[in-house]
Amino acid sequence: QLTAMYHLLASAHYRTSPLDLRRMMDAQGMHFIAAHCQQQICAALWLVDEGGLDAGLAFAVWAGTRRPRGNLVAQSLAAHGGDPMAATLKGQRISRIAVHPYRQREGIGQALIARALREAGEWDYLSVSFGYTRELWRFWQRAGYKLVRAGSYREASSGCYTAMALLPIPAAGRALVASEQQRLARDLPWL
Repeated sequence: QLTAMYHLLASAHYRTSPLDLRRMMDAQGMHFIAAHCQQQICAALWLVDEGGLDAGLAFAVWAGTRRPRGNLVAQSLAAHGGDPMAATLKGQRISRIAVHPYRQREGIGQALIARALREAGEWDYLSVSFGYTRELWRFWQRAGYKLVRAGSYREASSGCYTAMALLPIPAAGRALVASEQQRLARDLPWL
C-alpha cells in the first residue's frame, strides 16, 4: 500500500524522489491517508508533524541563529512572520497530496483533507506550502485554508511564487492565522 501511495505521489509531484520513500518508511512524525477506488489507491495525502519547538529554540529561529532541520512552515512563520512563538505551536504540514488524474474533480482530495482535520486532535493547525497558481489556491481555499505567506520571487523549479496557508484548529491556531493574515495584508504591496 505504501508503494502504491509513493507511485501516485511521485507521478503527481515533480519533487518526489526515492529519498522521500525512505522518509515515508523511516522518519518520525509521518502520517498517511489513502482513498481507495475499486480496491486500488486513487488518492494519497502525506502529513508531516511540525512545530512544537521549545521557547528558546523558537526565539533562536526568529533571531536567525538556528535553523533546525524540518519544520518548514513553523520556522518560516517564526523567522519571517516576526513572531517567535509561532514555532511553539504544533501543526501538521501536508507535504504531498495527489489524486489519480482519472479521479480528479470528484472531491476526493477535499475528503482527504477533511479526514486529516477530523483526526488532527492535538494540533493547532494544518499547513501547506505550495507553488501559487489560481487553481491550486482555489483548491486550498475550498478546504478552508487561509493564505498567510507569499514569496517575493519565483521558484526556479516551478516558476511559481511560494505560498503558505494554514487551516486553524483550536483558538491558538485561529489567533495565529489572524495575526499572520494581518501581517500578509500589510506586506503584500511590497512583495
